[in-house]
Amino acid sequence: MIICQRCGKENQDVYKFCLGCGAELHKEQQPAPAQGGQNVAMMKTMMADVNPSGAAQAPAQAGQPVPPQQAQGGGGFPPPGGGGGYQQPPQQQPPRQQAGPRNCAACGAEVPPNFKFCGVCGSPMQEGGPTTAGGQVPASEPQQQAHSAPAPAAAPAQARMTLIRPDGSEGGVHQLQQGENLIGRDHGATFETDGYLSPTHAALIVEGNRATLRDLDSLNGVFVRMTEEEEVEPGQIIRIGQELLRFELIRPPAPLEDGTEVMGSPNPGYWGKVTVIIGRDVDGSA
Repeated sequence: MIICQRCGKENQDVYKFCLGCGAELHKEQQPAPAQGGQNVAMMKTMMADVNPSGAAQAPAQAGQPVPPQQAQGGGGFPPPGGGGGYQQPPQQQPPRQQAGPRNCAACGAEVPPNFKFCGVCGSPMQEGGPTTAGGQVPASEPQQQAHSAPAPAAAPAQARMTLIRPDGSEGGVHQLQQGENLIGRDHGATFETDGYLSPTHAALIVEGNRATLRDLDSLNGVFVRMTEEEEVEPGQIIRIGQELLRFELIRPPAPLEDGTEVMGSPNPGYWGKVTVIIGRDVDGSA
């Protein structure tokens, strides 16, 4: 698998461009493990240092004292802590288990571990969040080390908009500045390919840590995803799937200005209706 350096999405080895953000993928050749070479080097070092008792040695000259190491060692191995060259190989850590799907804290939907946003509600996913029953919980050692280290100084917050694809992956980032930011096909490469956006669709006004969104008479409007129950006011437009609906109250017919009453079938008890919107100022069935 090739991990995109831009958005973090995993791609197949045969892909040249990332399926998440379109960035070019670079195959990095990883060096072959040198564990076997290290073992051979250790064996050669041990063979060079070992002096077995049965090996032929030059006869000592008469009157020459015997070296203390040969008189005491008996095996020819260098004493511990000496410059013999043999070192204990480092103990390998067991492979870390991969985390499974996580639960979104906003809507509870299952989100794959490599997704940064929820594919259902678009909420950002926190690193190290709880996993589902089928996944493994990531190790907590780095978190414990992070708590012990002093917290770095907080950098000033910078506003940005993140495009969320239908599968929950990140599709691009649009940086925002303080004040008015125009959004539409003519404003930023992130939105230029969206055919449902008007050339100048809306304006996002950033003031400190707050932002205000204003629709600029766009064709398809601006909608806010509901996170809990909302009260619908008469005349308010809601979207369900791909349908645009307008909620209206049914009021009793009032007579005309000249006093003539409207004739029609009696109301069996209806108090409201929803009207399908099929175009600008064009209504469908109710």
